[in-house]
Amino acid sequence: MSQLAPAVVRAIRLVNFLVAHPAEAFTLSELCQRLDINRASALRVLGALVAAGYLERHPRHLTYTLGVTLVAVGQAAAVRHPAVRVAQAEMESLADALGVQCEAVTVDDSGTLVIGEAGTGHPSIGTRLPSLPTVGLAHWAYASEDRVEAWLATAPLSAAQEQILRRAVTVIRERGFAMAVEGSARDAMRKELQRLADVPNDEGAIERLRRLWSDATPGEIQQMEIVRSEEYRVAYLAAPVFDPEGQVSLEIVMRNLPEPLRGDQVLELADRLRTVSSSITRRTHGRAPDRSQ
Repeated sequence: MSQLAPAVVRAIRLVNFLVAHPAEAFTLSELCQRLDINRASALRVLGALVAAGYLERHPRHLTYTLGVTLVAVGQAAAVRHPAVRVAQAEMESLADALGVQCEAVTVDDSGTLVIGEAGTGHPSIGTRLPSLPTVGLAHWAYASEDRVEAWLATAPLSAAQEQILRRAVTVIRERGFAMAVEGSARDAMRKELQRLADVPNDEGAIERLRRLWSDATPGEIQQMEIVRSEEYRVAYLAAPVFDPEGQVSLEIVMRNLPEPLRGDQVLELADRLRTVSSSITRRTHGRAPDRSQ
């Protein structure tokens, strides 16, 4: 994004921020402070976005919110990406049945974006997470060898941490789902991620996140073995949805699970999640890759 014109970058940052806070309204000063944008520059960009209908400005409160044009944009994008629409219905059914939070997320080299949600928990659509080795493992497990190597090279890893991630990629591919457990590092990471949601350009929070992940236990990164008789505080379960080319199009993530859970209960929930992800793949004419490859 650094290669784009400054005004374009500011427009993207403003829209992304408001997408992540769809129920809130912000004044010009608040947006400038949260996004570290010059007031005059922000005013010009906001004016253009309001004129195009991408944002709305309240005539009395002088606050900015998402505009109606983005409704049409979202509906048009949903036509191009049917897995999101199908995933929403499947997640709602799963969340209602189990009383959990479900999210649909996409992953790329820059990080993770929440594009759908259902169930309990705080609203999360539009949330963007920075690229971290603990994020999106159900995606990286099915990436090409070259992409996995490039991904591992993006973070300062100790030999032990790299070994954990390499094993995690293999384990997730073999069993078809990802799982991590709760711990002190994950608790601290959540606070920094909330800080980033409020102040997206907080470099200090990003740096603290990168340091915190290095303190995570192996289970907080990825729980490799699940013993049926043992108990776990599950941070999340995630399973991939595949497109017609056999690539991961999105992940279905299950959070806010009851705790503790016995291993046999975890495996039962994981099986329900894999059934949902497989249904979305099938209904959108996707295909799962050969696990032996």
